[in-house]
Parts: sequence; C-alpha cells; structure tokens
Amino acid sequence: MKAERRHELKGNDLAQMLDQAGEYMRKNGSRLGLIIAGIVVIVAVVGIAVRSRAVALEDAWQLKRSLSFETTADGKQSLQTLASLIADSADPEFIMTGLLDQGRYALELAYKAENPPDGEMNERARTAYDELLLRFPQNPIAFGAAQIGLATVEENAFALDRDLAHKEAASRHLQAVLDRQDLAVTPFFTLATERLENLDEVFTVARFAAAPIAPEEEPEVAIPGLPQGIEAVPIPADQVPERIRKQAEGGQNGSVNVEDDGQE
Repeated sequence: MKAERRHELKGNDLAQMLDQAGEYMRKNGSRLGLIIAGIVVIVAVVGIAVRSRAVALEDAWQLKRSLSFETTADGKQSLQTLASLIADSADPEFIMTGLLDQGRYALELAYKAENPPDGEMNERARTAYDELLLRFPQNPIAFGAAQIGLATVEENAFALDRDLAHKEAASRHLQAVLDRQDLAVTPFFTLATERLENLDEVFTVARFAAAPIAPEEEPEVAIPGLPQGIEAVPIPADQVPERIRKQAEGGQNGSVNVEDDGQE
C-alpha cells in the first residue's frame, strides 16, 4: 500500500509540473519564441562565419600554390601576393608555411641576379626569416629554417659590401641551431655544422698583390758628330769618359773633338 501511495504521489507531482509548464508557456510563449529564434540566428551566423573562413583559407592555399617564381619579374610579383595572403590570414599553419616560402623564394631570386646577389631580394628574405622567428620561436622547423636562412642572408650581404661583421652574424645564427637540443637529430644540425666549418673560406676577402715597380733605367748619352756610315751605339752614362761627357753636354758646334793624348 505504501508503494502504491508513493507512486500516486509521484504521478501527481509530475502532472502538477506539466500543468505549471503549460501555464508558463501560455503566459510567456511569445518571449520564449523570441529567445529560441535568437539562438537559432546566432547558431546560423556562427556556422556561416566558420564556413566562410574555411572557404577563404582554402582559396588562400590554392592561390599560394598557383604562384610562379620562374622568372625574376613573376617571382617579385608573387612575393607581393604572398605577403598579402600572410597578412590577411589568421591560420598559424598557413602563416608559417607562407613565411618559409617567402624566405626561400626571395633567396632564389637574389641568386638569379648577376654577381653579386640582388640586395633587395636578400633583405626581403631577411624580413621573412626574422618574422618567422618572432612568431614561431618554439617550433623547431621554423627555428632551424630561419636560422640557416639568415646565415645565408649574411653571406650574401658580405658579397655585396665585404664587411666581415657579417661573418660574426652568420656564426651566431649557425651556432643557435647547434645549441638547440630538439634540432640535434635533424638535417638542420648537420648543415649548420658543415657551414660553420667552412665559414673562414666563405668569408674571405680576396686581395691582389700590387704590380712590381720596374727599376729606373740609367739615362743614355748619345755622342754627336760621328762620321757618316758609323752607327751610333748608345753608351751608358757611367761608361762615358768624363771629358767626352763634358763636351757632349757643352755641345761644341754639335761635335766632339777627341784628341789622342794617350788617355782612354
């Protein structure tokens, strides 16, 4: 009997709650409708925004893949487009990949120029790698690629201005790779090691020895007044007898009188 009584009480409580809910709906139905409609609108707007961002990101990836760097002119235009895509994106993966491509392609365009490298493109690569380090300092791929890239930028800058300060800067970038433990088993570590070993060879200023100065030749003294048919042979000044030298310098009627006084 007690169990039946409890069941009856629960049934009455449920019926009472349903009656109260119905009464509340009758009194506040319009307000609840507005609340539900508002929730539906918010969900729809959020869904549209999410889908729009996904579509925009996919479009950005497709445009990025279509960029051409075959020629210098196309490459420079593509770098401008890539910079705009990076600036407009909020996706970390797209930004990191875009900066990596921006640095790599800028260095390729720098090398396409006649020796020395294109300074403008070299600085464009520096900007991309600096931003990569600033945004993704903890990502080992971004860090390793940026440090190796910046070492290359310093090598190119040295080719342009021959300032050995670039050697110290390149050494710091390469050593940063070796000092990072999570890069110890990566190709970045091996490449940084090899380039540090060859740093002195890369940063060598070529100097050319000055041409030797030819010794001054002693002046020759021509003897005027030789008989016709006798070829004048130049005699070094220190081998001409003193009295003949004086006569030649005095120019007595354009001839030299040599008396046989028993002296040579």
